[in-house]
Amino acid sequence: MQSINFGQTIARASSLIGTTLGSVGLFTVLFQVALAILNFGLRSQLSAELESGNAAPITVFGSVWYWAIILAAFLLGPLVFAGGTAGMLKADRGEQVSLGDCVSSGFAKMLPMLGLLILWSLGIYIGFLLLLVPGCILIAMWSTCVPVLMAENTGVFGAFGRSRALTKGSRLKIFLLLFFIVVAIYLVLSILMAGLLLQGGMMGLATMNSPVMTITMSAFGVLFSLVINAVLVAIYGELIDMKGERAADVFN
Repeated sequence: MQSINFGQTIARASSLIGTTLGSVGLFTVLFQVALAILNFGLRSQLSAELESGNAAPITVFGSVWYWAIILAAFLLGPLVFAGGTAGMLKADRGEQVSLGDCVSSGFAKMLPMLGLLILWSLGIYIGFLLLLVPGCILIAMWSTCVPVLMAENTGVFGAFGRSRALTKGSRLKIFLLLFFIVVAIYLVLSILMAGLLLQGGMMGLATMNSPVMTITMSAFGVLFSLVINAVLVAIYGELIDMKGERAADVFN
């Protein structure tokens, strides 16, 4: 049975990142900056509340600022994921992508994307609780859920079934590809954080809450979003090509 090729998939993902820097890249940067500014302000309010003793005595869960931080991540995260994926899907068809395309698609699919990501996370979490292997299988099986949701209008639940059908016969390679990419990204993050802590010397831990760390994590967020979106769209595109299907037009 035919399976996806590592080299072709990585090359396709790299090409997608290169050709969409002015659209998907800019879109991702703008919303990551907005999220960073919002989070920095909310964390400052939370810290001030904790220092004043107005928050819950045992945990931060009683603070409205804590829940505002969670809400911001829950809404802006899926928006960036949806808009970035839509832009790269269009680029994968060989079409021009604009910043407006990403923004409009991101807002249009923000809530379905939120629902899909919640279900995906719960499923993977339960899978890993069941002796690890089921979680690995689900990661590969559901690897194209996001591009399917954006490109094929299957709905949240239909995206899982469609992804299961698309990935059949290629799941081991898909899992290995995603595993090595995530490990590489994790190593980059670890090196960045270690560098910041070492540079801070004895004050290294204080750096964790500094503007420098906020900027660093935002830059990493941009990198992570672009790489993951590109890889997932590339996997989806390779599977569609293998099966001789026509790529759907996400904007129509």
